[in-house]
Amino acid sequence: MLLTALAILGCRREQEPPHDETQAKAAAPAHVEARPEAEASAQPFSRDIRPHLAALAGSDQDVANDAQEALEELGPGIAPALLAMFPNQPEAARVRIVRVLAELRTADAVEAVMQSASKDGELAVRAASLRALAKIRDPRSGEIVMAALDDPLPAVRWAALDACVTLCTTPASIQKVATLAVSDPDPTAGIMARTALGRLRASGHGEAVQAAIAASARPALSASTPDARARAALVVADGGDAAALASLATLASAVSPALQRQIAFTLGVAGDAAAVAPLKGLLGQQDESVQLYAYDALRRLGDRGVSGAREAGATYAGPKPWAPLGPPDA
Repeated sequence: MLLTALAILGCRREQEPPHDETQAKAAAPAHVEARPEAEASAQPFSRDIRPHLAALAGSDQDVANDAQEALEELGPGIAPALLAMFPNQPEAARVRIVRVLAELRTADAVEAVMQSASKDGELAVRAASLRALAKIRDPRSGEIVMAALDDPLPAVRWAALDACVTLCTTPASIQKVATLAVSDPDPTAGIMARTALGRLRASGHGEAVQAAIAASARPALSASTPDARARAALVVADGGDAAALASLATLASAVSPALQRQIAFTLGVAGDAAAVAPLKGLLGQQDESVQLYAYDALRRLGDRGVSGAREAGATYAGPKPWAPLGPPDA
C-alpha cells in the first residue's frame, strides 16, 4: 500500500544538424525503436512551420500545446526541418521541440534528443531531453541517464530520476538510485529516488531493488545523525520492514520538517498503534505542513481502526486538509 501511494508522487520538475532522411534510414542503427511511419521514406516537406515554432515559444500554454500537437501530427517528414531550426529557437520552443522529436522518433530525431540530454547548455532543454529518453527507450539511453544522476545540478538529477523509472533497470543503475535515495544532498532528489525505487520494484525489478537497499540503505540505519538514519529507514520501510517502520516513529520528533512530513505520511499509510503517540507529538510542531501531515496520518490510521488514532486526531484544533494528502515532494 505504501509503494502504491509513493508511486503517485510524481514526478515533477521538466542539436544536431539535419540529415538527409533517406541516408538516415539506411544508416539507422538496428536498436533504435523507430515508429512504423518513421521507417518509411519521408516525403519532401515544404510547409512553413515558423508559425508553429512562434507559438511554441509563446506564453499562452494552450496555444503552445496546440502547436506541439500540430507538429506531431505532421509526422516524421517534419523532422529535418525541426532539427535544422532546433539549435536557434528560444528555450521554451526548444523544450517542446524535444517532445515532438521524441514522438517522431526518426533516427536523426533520436540522436538529437540524446545529444541534448547529454550536454545541452540550456537546463530546461536538457531536462526535457532526459525525460524524453524514457519515451524513446533507445538502449543507449541508459548510460546517458546514469551520467546525469551524478550531475551537480539538482534539476538535472530530477529529470534523470524521472527517466530512471523506465531506463534504470540494470543492477548498477538501481544501486545508484538507492544511493541517491539515502544520501543525495537535495531533499527533492532524495524523495524522487525513493519513489523511483518503489516503481522499479513494482515493475519487476524487486530483487535488484532489495539488493541495492541492502547495500546502500541498511548500513545507513546506524548513521550519526537522525536525519540520515530517518532517510535510510524510510527507504528500508518501503520494502515492508517492520523494524525500520518502528524506528521512524522513534525518530519523528528529532528530524527536520521535510523528513517529519515524510515520516508522518509513511506512518499514516503503513503504521500501527505504535505510531499514534509520535504522530500526536507532531501535531504540536511549528511547521504547519508537518501538522497537516500528522493529522492526515492519524485520520488514515483511524479509518483503519487503529486504537487511539481518532482520539489523538481530535485534539488537533488547527486547519485541516480538505482531502487526503499525497506523498510530500520536498
